[in-house]
Amino acid sequence: MGRKRALYQIWKYSFSLFLSSFALFIGGCNTSSNTQFISFSAPNTQIGNLEAQCLKGDGRKCLKIGEIYYWGKGISPQKEKGAQFWEEGCKKGNGVSCVLEGILYWRGEPFSQDKELALHLFGEGCKKGSGWGCVMEGIGLSKMGEKNREKINNLFQEGCKKGALIGCWLEEPEKEGSKRDPQPLLKDALFSLQKGAVEKAKGKGEKLCGDKNGKGCILVATLLLWGVGKEWDPDRGVKLYRQSCYDFRNGDGCYLLGKLYSEGIWVEENYWRVLHLFRRGCKLNSPFACKELP
Repeated sequence: MGRKRALYQIWKYSFSLFLSSFALFIGGCNTSSNTQFISFSAPNTQIGNLEAQCLKGDGRKCLKIGEIYYWGKGISPQKEKGAQFWEEGCKKGNGVSCVLEGILYWRGEPFSQDKELALHLFGEGCKKGSGWGCVMEGIGLSKMGEKNREKINNLFQEGCKKGALIGCWLEEPEKEGSKRDPQPLLKDALFSLQKGAVEKAKGKGEKLCGDKNGKGCILVATLLLWGVGKEWDPDRGVKLYRQSCYDFRNGDGCYLLGKLYSEGIWVEENYWRVLHLFRRGCKLNSPFACKELP
């Protein structure tokens, strides 16, 4: 029995190696000179499987493997390799990968800083379905001194339509900050962010979050998740969404956390958790969460 089991394990490993090698061959034929040198991990590991699926055309798997390499989740960080997989994911139609690649150029790590290219990549992400791409392009234009407010507001509106809640707030900060929430500090924070004053907006959001205002936590979480300001800390961003949802009973926080689990961004995809969070968000009066329910 032990001999049969050993033979099976050898066969299983050989078959996995064949599939991974085949995927690498196909991927090498279809990638540009910037990505064809992506190297494979051991084919019988989770990382190897994700890489194979990425190079076979699954942009979401490119997004995930890029995250693992860039942030060093369970392995030593390899930022350049993570960046390569996000570039590959963008080419394969994954909008969030385009946004993350854009963030790297915006921040200048590990690439040389190129804000024009970053804006282009945010725009690509927006076109490929990521509301965060639309919002990031709008904020980026504001930070670079764009005077055409209609253009920027249209990007916020498009981001809102594609599920990036902060886009809805930035589209109408007066409405969000006064009619729906009596605390004027939220309105001030949103106006600051709308004008590109990210650190000022973050400081006001931190104050609100410290005062147990769920929307303040959401604002800070969003800035941390997408590296809009000086800090890029996705882990803390996820924690703040969770705090907003569970500790401060903010339905929109539940919705946003559910979206992360739905898309597998910064957390592992989990359908049942998504359903739970959307249901909780809907019960806590988030219209966005209610729309997501079957």
